[in-house]
Amino acid sequence: DLSPRRRRPPADMASWTASARCALVAPAATARGRPGAEPRLIHPVPRSSADVRFRNASGKIVGTGMRTRSARISRRNASRLIAHSSSSRPAESSSAPVVVWFRVGDLRTHDHLGLTRAFEANAPVVPVFVFDEKELRDFTPATARATHEAVCDLREALRERGLELVVRTGDPAEIVPRLIQETKARSVSVQVELEWARRSAYADALKAVSEKSSDVEINEWSLELRGDTDLAAEKERAVLQTVRSEGENAFGAPLTAFASADARAAFRGPIETPLTAPAFFTAGGVVGYSAVLEDGEDGVHDSSVRDVRDATPMPSLASVVAMARVSDDPFDVAHDAAEAAFEAIVSDASYRKNKKSTGSENAFVLLKGEDAVKARALEEAARATPSVPFRLPGGEHAALRFLDGFLDFYTATNDTQYKRMYDRIIEVGKPEAFFNVFGDALRVGALSPRVVYLRCNEWEARSRRATDLCANARNVANARDYQASVAADALKAGTYGPGVPLVGAYNVCSGKL
Repeated sequence: DLSPRRRRPPADMASWTASARCALVAPAATARGRPGAEPRLIHPVPRSSADVRFRNASGKIVGTGMRTRSARISRRNASRLIAHSSSSRPAESSSAPVVVWFRVGDLRTHDHLGLTRAFEANAPVVPVFVFDEKELRDFTPATARATHEAVCDLREALRERGLELVVRTGDPAEIVPRLIQETKARSVSVQVELEWARRSAYADALKAVSEKSSDVEINEWSLELRGDTDLAAEKERAVLQTVRSEGENAFGAPLTAFASADARAAFRGPIETPLTAPAFFTAGGVVGYSAVLEDGEDGVHDSSVRDVRDATPMPSLASVVAMARVSDDPFDVAHDAAEAAFEAIVSDASYRKNKKSTGSENAFVLLKGEDAVKARALEEAARATPSVPFRLPGGEHAALRFLDGFLDFYTATNDTQYKRMYDRIIEVGKPEAFFNVFGDALRVGALSPRVVYLRCNEWEARSRRATDLCANARNVANARDYQASVAADALKAGTYGPGVPLVGAYNVCSGKL
């Protein structure tokens, strides 16, 4: 019996405290000899046909979302959802597949509620991403590049976890419903779209799913920076009720209960702990749509053994960038020009020959030594090639790695890439540094605001100092969370549109905070 009343604390009280906070029964278990990641349990508690909030076992709301139809959960299914499990061995198996539709805005494995819930269902998972040509028209080439790099990185991260990302190019309203029918999936999970320019394609796809597969459950989810409270929920319901009851007479009335990010933060709970990326999907995917991984001699999964019959090649970076129709900002234009000039020079045969001969002059070696030769070769190469300003590589892996280096700005490091990033920080100024460096990672969803907030707090606790870089990073996370709540309130009230400030720091099209 894994119910909360029958649980007993283990000998390790620290593990018990952490497990109780995250609705667990024990520290993470292992699957087939692989260490498991820290588990998180989320289960839905429907509030209305349009609003769903996800609570952990202690009753704290840890995520919110909206559904296209009322949740129909029987007592038996509800108890199954509430059953405790670890992130490395889900509690119960289900044979019906689950489609996880990744979109620009959640291209990551960490702090991803849809992926976590699919893992906990222990069902075959079919992750999919669609390069929508119409949607990409509103992107800048830089954002399109970051999207392509993030999708490539996500594909590798999912392969390490036993899944194969299905990549398609075209209209999601045609591709997603067809994929659901082909895989005989029982549900599709997707993050709520809050950006006006991208709502149309998103809504059309979900409408097509409902029309073509009426028995398929559509789970829309979102993650907020702070936990919900009864007082905050009551204020939000009161404002929403006023807007809906007044109808046209409510023109000019506030759509949100809180006039500022600080006011909203005062009524909500503490910062939520980010969800850990699932360790390995033992249920795998659907044959023909996922990787087939076999155990090696040492018992470890060999991710190089695959039979992906329906895998489509990843679109080239050039083809994706060509879909973008919005002009880049001056920094990205200058960066691309410098990068092109650098590639032209280093690929030139005469340059490679001169560089090689510079480092092998016997007379200079005898007089100055090899170190001096290398130093002179580097100096000449630097003079011959233009300096390319730092731009964060796309994808979850790079975002998490460079976030650590960003916070260690005040600590000396021998990492040359970190040093290039520090030069960029000094150039733009510390108040603008975080969003300038990590703006693309936030837009495509390679980096979660909750992880940003947690890493900043952890760094300051370890170093016993408060920094302006950490403060500015937290401010960006706070601003994004508030602007997302304003957009969500507008959606609930049915008054959203181009004039409503949607998403802010996550705005893919404008990329402005």
